[in-house]
Amino acid sequence: STGADATLLTTSIQEIGLDEGWRIFPNPVQDELIVISENENIERVEIVDMLGRTRYEAPYSGSIPFEEHPAGVYLILIHTDEKTYSHKILKH
Repeated sequence: STGADATLLTTSIQEIGLDEGWRIFPNPVQDELIVISENENIERVEIVDMLGRTRYEAPYSGSIPFEEHPAGVYLILIHTDEKTYSHKILKH
């Protein structure tokens, strides 16, 4: 359930619905990815490849660098005060 009444543990990962106050762009990405949330405080972010390897992890500073990553599909993990969200990103 992704409704407002859903109870999530801090270890759960919720896929982002872009109609829920999130803006993630550009997708596909080339050099840097911007993540904006209207409702959540973003603490840190991770880039995870499709083999499950963390390729980048840092406190969120307004953008996520992508220039050093090869083309492919990645999962962005966005850690907020209470939850972790995920979103698939394509790198050209």
